[in-house]
Amino acid sequence: MIQETYDSLPKRENHFTVPEGYFDTLAERVMERIPENEVRMMPETVRKPLAAKRWRTVAAAAVVLAAVFGAGLYVHQDLNDAEVEAMATQRASYSNAEGSLDAVADYIMCDDEDLYAYLSDE
Repeated sequence: MIQETYDSLPKRENHFTVPEGYFDTLAERVMERIPENEVRMMPETVRKPLAAKRWRTVAAAAVVLAAVFGAGLYVHQDLNDAEVEAMATQRASYSNAEGSLDAVADYIMCDDEDLYAYLSDE
């Protein structure tokens, strides 16, 4: 059945043709186009001394360290007197708040065990 279907298909012509003797002389024609003794000079590579490579590494490390040190100085700049006073006042108020919480706990006669028992009942 498949063979019958294949045989019934219209045949196409091959429009591509090769001139007579084309492949007989192909190798000779390609060899004629290749230059026989073409000498190519390779450029000499310039080698840098080992000291120059080390210098580059040391310079890169110095740049990185300078950037880190500069960033640290920028972040930790000196504060002016008003900011220092404000921070000291804020710290003092925190320490007073801790002392006042202890005073309240003493006033109501409450210790840690009572607080734990109160919180666990809820």
